[in-house]
Amino acid sequence: MLNIAQLRLILAEDGVQATSIARAELTTRVAEYKTLGTEARPIVFGSHRKPQAVILPYDLFTELLDVAEGVPHIPKQPEPAKRSRKKAEMTESEKIVQDLPALEKEHIGQSTQELLDQIMAKWKL
Repeated sequence: MLNIAQLRLILAEDGVQATSIARAELTTRVAEYKTLGTEARPIVFGSHRKPQAVILPYDLFTELLDVAEGVPHIPKQPEPAKRSRKKAEMTESEKIVQDLPALEKEHIGQSTQELLDQIMAKWKL
């Protein structure tokens, strides 16, 4: 049975190898995969030591596929947009909400009919 926690520990211990090192070790690792099977260590490699790919024994790959079939697919959320120091333009509704105190003072004492007439005139209804 596949032990995910142990696999994560192994990956953390080995770290990320440079692509050139992974390429150089490939022939020896394939021989290791033949003899050790799923017990062989995966190779995590990438450019500038940032993980980009993994080479692992085929038996381990098929076990991972079997495990993945039982897990529902959850799409990744897009990264949040980078914040800018520029103040974003406010929407019309945000402007209205911001101006509510002034608008309330403006309408004090007006009748409902006067307010309705102003709204109708504003929206040309």
